[in-house]
Amino acid sequence: MNLHFTLVDIAFFTILVISSLVGVWRGLVREVLALVGWVAAAWISYHYATWLAHEWLTGVPGGEMTQLALGFVILFILTMIVCALIGRFLAKIMQQAGLSPMDRLLGFAFGLLRGLLIVVILSSLVVLTSLSQTTEWRKAWCLPAVELLTGMAHAWLPDEWAAQVSEQLKK
Repeated sequence: MNLHFTLVDIAFFTILVISSLVGVWRGLVREVLALVGWVAAAWISYHYATWLAHEWLTGVPGGEMTQLALGFVILFILTMIVCALIGRFLAKIMQQAGLSPMDRLLGFAFGLLRGLLIVVILSSLVVLTSLSQTTEWRKAWCLPAVELLTGMAHAWLPDEWAAQVSEQLKK
């Protein structure tokens, strides 16, 4: 079997490796809390930035939009810091309980799944463009696996996207 990797293969492999290594480095607990942190930070910032801007930031120069943007950024960063501290605390507990190797192994699995999701999202976007007609894309060694995963994932896409992705995968 002769393997000739294209830039697409190298890019997708790099995404998987980096995501997996980050998962091992951080562990499952911190990975999950980081994900929760992003969602919580976005939600809290969206819902409370106006309150913060009107109650605490009225003296900030630049007008209401500047105050609102600053309120959003402050709440987002503070929420991320709190979630990171909670994650660090829970990771220490896992380590003291002797569960650190399991946490890291599960972090690897989480990172690998996240990497696969990133690859599926990127490939779903690529097939909607002319990049999917390039030689690099067509001759990618990983393309059959990526197409299989993308085909499986398109059930969760909006109907319009799913139809376009399915049509492009058939070409």
